[in-house]
Amino acid sequence: NVSPKPLSVVDGRVILDSVQALESNIYHTLDDIADRSNIFSGFHVPAIPALIKQDLVNWNTATLALGAGLIGSVP
Repeated sequence: NVSPKPLSVVDGRVILDSVQALESNIYHTLDDIADRSNIFSGFHVPAIPALIKQDLVNWNTATLALGAGLIGSVP
């Protein structure tokens, strides 16, 4: 079993630049979901808002884990 090498400064910069490039799209998508939340409720399927909320919770959990993993890899 081989331990991964820590990220270099260059690796960190590439990752940070990539995440920052996605940031506005992520915020725009979250704003769209929030703006349309009443539409989801209007489907008369009670499970839909709960499914969307659970997906967002899962997305947040995965994002936090990714961030923690990246921070843990920095020398």
